[in-house]
Amino acid sequence: MTRIIKQILLSAAVAVPSISMLGCSADVSFDPHRHAYTQQTYRDYMPESAVLLDKGHGEVSAQTQRSGIIYLYDSDDRDVFWKGTVREGDRVTINPEEDRAAINGDTVFRSNLVKDHEHRIYFDQR
Repeated sequence: MTRIIKQILLSAAVAVPSISMLGCSADVSFDPHRHAYTQQTYRDYMPESAVLLDKGHGEVSAQTQRSGIIYLYDSDDRDVFWKGTVREGDRVTINPEEDRAAINGDTVFRSNLVKDHEHRIYFDQR
Protein backbone atom coordinates (compact mmCIF):
# COMPACT_ATOMS: atom_id res chain seq x y z
CA MET A 1 0.00 0.00 0.00
CA THR A 2 2.82 2.39 0.78
CA ARG A 3 4.29 1.81 -2.67
CA ILE A 4 0.99 2.75 -4.36
CA ILE A 5 0.71 5.96 -2.33
CA LYS A 6 4.29 6.92 -3.26
CA GLN A 7 3.51 6.35 -6.95
CA ILE A 8 0.35 8.46 -6.72
CA LEU A 9 2.18 11.28 -4.94
CA LEU A 10 5.04 11.16 -7.44
CA SER A 11 2.61 11.27 -10.37
CA ALA A 12 0.77 14.22 -8.81
CA ALA A 13 4.05 16.05 -8.16
CA VAL A 14 4.93 15.77 -11.85
CA ALA A 15 1.45 16.38 -13.29
CA VAL A 16 0.37 19.45 -11.29
CA PRO A 17 3.26 21.74 -12.34
CA SER A 18 2.94 20.56 -15.94
CA ILE A 19 -0.77 21.37 -16.05
CA SER A 20 -0.33 24.75 -14.36
CA MET A 21 2.32 25.74 -16.92
CA LEU A 22 -0.19 25.42 -19.77
CA GLY A 23 -1.55 28.92 -19.10
CA CYS A 24 1.89 30.50 -18.83
CA SER A 25 2.95 30.32 -22.45
CA ALA A 26 3.83 33.65 -24.04
CA ASP A 27 1.22 34.90 -26.48
CA VAL A 28 3.11 38.04 -27.46
CA SER A 29 5.47 38.02 -30.41
CA PHE A 30 7.75 41.03 -30.02
CA ASP A 31 10.38 41.92 -32.58
CA PRO A 32 13.14 43.74 -30.63
CA HIS A 33 14.74 45.07 -33.83
CA ARG A 34 11.57 46.85 -34.98
CA HIS A 35 10.12 47.60 -31.53
CA ALA A 36 6.76 46.33 -32.75
CA TYR A 37 4.31 43.62 -31.93
CA THR A 38 3.60 41.45 -34.94
CA GLN A 39 0.30 41.21 -36.77
CA GLN A 40 0.01 37.49 -36.06
CA THR A 41 -0.42 38.25 -32.37
CA TYR A 42 -2.31 41.53 -32.24
CA ARG A 43 -4.11 42.83 -35.31
CA ASP A 44 -4.27 46.33 -33.78
CA TYR A 45 -0.50 46.63 -33.92
CA MET A 46 1.39 47.30 -37.11
CA PRO A 47 2.15 44.48 -39.53
CA GLU A 48 5.74 43.52 -40.26
CA SER A 49 5.34 44.93 -43.77
CA ALA A 50 4.97 48.48 -42.38
CA VAL A 51 7.79 50.82 -43.47
CA LEU A 52 9.30 53.54 -41.29
CA LEU A 53 8.73 56.98 -42.85
CA ASP A 54 10.12 59.23 -40.10
CA LYS A 55 11.12 59.19 -36.45
CA GLY A 56 12.42 61.57 -33.84
CA HIS A 57 11.90 63.56 -30.68
CA GLY A 58 9.69 66.59 -31.02
CA GLU A 59 7.65 67.11 -34.18
CA VAL A 60 7.78 64.25 -36.68
CA SER A 61 6.28 64.56 -40.15
CA ALA A 62 6.06 62.55 -43.37
CA GLN A 63 4.24 62.75 -46.69
CA THR A 64 2.75 59.55 -48.11
CA GLN A 65 3.64 58.43 -51.62
CA ARG A 66 0.53 56.26 -52.03
CA SER A 67 -2.70 55.30 -50.26
CA GLY A 68 -2.52 52.92 -47.31
CA ILE A 69 -2.51 52.74 -43.52
CA ILE A 70 -0.45 54.93 -41.21
CA TYR A 71 0.68 53.71 -37.78
CA LEU A 72 1.76 56.29 -35.20
CA TYR A 73 4.12 54.68 -32.73
CA ASP A 74 5.74 55.60 -29.40
CA SER A 75 9.11 53.79 -29.38
CA ASP A 76 9.70 54.20 -25.65
CA ASP A 77 6.29 52.78 -24.68
CA ARG A 78 6.38 50.31 -27.60
CA ASP A 79 2.84 51.29 -28.44
CA VAL A 80 0.89 52.03 -31.60
CA PHE A 81 -1.20 54.89 -30.29
CA TRP A 82 -3.13 55.56 -33.52
CA LYS A 83 -3.68 54.02 -36.93
CA GLY A 84 -5.76 55.15 -39.87
CA THR A 85 -6.05 55.31 -43.61
CA VAL A 86 -4.29 57.90 -45.75
CA ARG A 87 -4.31 58.85 -49.41
CA GLU A 88 -1.41 59.54 -51.71
CA GLY A 89 0.17 62.89 -50.89
CA ASP A 90 -1.25 63.20 -47.34
CA ARG A 91 1.03 64.93 -44.81
CA VAL A 92 1.09 63.11 -41.43
CA THR A 93 2.44 65.00 -38.41
CA ILE A 94 2.99 64.04 -34.77
CA ASN A 95 3.38 67.08 -32.52
CA PRO A 96 4.08 66.10 -28.88
CA GLU A 97 4.24 69.77 -27.80
CA GLU A 98 0.59 70.17 -28.78
CA ASP A 99 -0.36 66.58 -27.73
CA ARG A 100 -1.80 65.83 -31.15
CA ALA A 101 -1.31 64.11 -34.48
CA ALA A 102 -2.74 65.42 -37.73
CA ILE A 103 -3.27 64.53 -41.37
CA ASN A 104 -3.08 67.57 -43.66
CA GLY A 105 -3.48 69.79 -40.59
CA ASP A 106 -6.70 68.08 -39.42
CA THR A 107 -6.36 66.58 -35.93
CA VAL A 108 -6.82 62.80 -35.91
CA PHE A 109 -5.40 62.12 -32.44
CA ARG A 110 -5.43 64.27 -29.32
CA SER A 111 -4.09 62.93 -26.06
CA ASN A 112 -1.10 63.19 -23.77
CA LEU A 113 2.05 62.47 -25.81
CA VAL A 114 5.22 62.16 -23.76
CA LYS A 115 7.46 65.00 -24.94
CA ASP A 116 10.83 63.27 -24.54
CA HIS A 117 9.80 59.96 -26.16
CA GLU A 118 10.81 59.00 -29.68
CA HIS A 119 7.79 58.92 -31.99
CA ARG A 120 7.66 57.13 -35.33
CA ILE A 121 5.43 57.17 -38.39
CA TYR A 122 5.05 53.85 -40.21
CA PHE A 123 3.23 53.23 -43.49
CA ASP A 124 1.74 50.04 -44.91
CA GLN A 125 0.19 49.80 -48.35
CA ARG A 126 -3.03 47.79 -47.96
